Amino acid sequence: MKIALKKSVVLRDGSVYNLAIPYLLNENSILWDEMINWCVCTFGPEGDLDRATLDTWYYSGGGFCFRDEANLTMFVLRWS
Repeated sequence: MKIALKKSVVLRDGSVYNLAIPYLLNENSILWDEMINWCVCTFGPEGDLDRATLDTWYYSGGGFCFRDEANLTMFVLRWS
């Protein structure tokens, strides 16, 4: 799977995250669920963008945002 990377996404609160956007050939919700579950098991609970409780990672609109570049690298290595 191809994954596009976008560095330094600045959020409303000023925090900076690294964005990974997986390109799936079809909208396979099972694979999306697997990626989200893997992130929960690997990095802990997802942050909440609306409540500004952004911890290590969060999922938004087809992309995975990671605070630490090392976590981004782990995600890319696992899913590409």
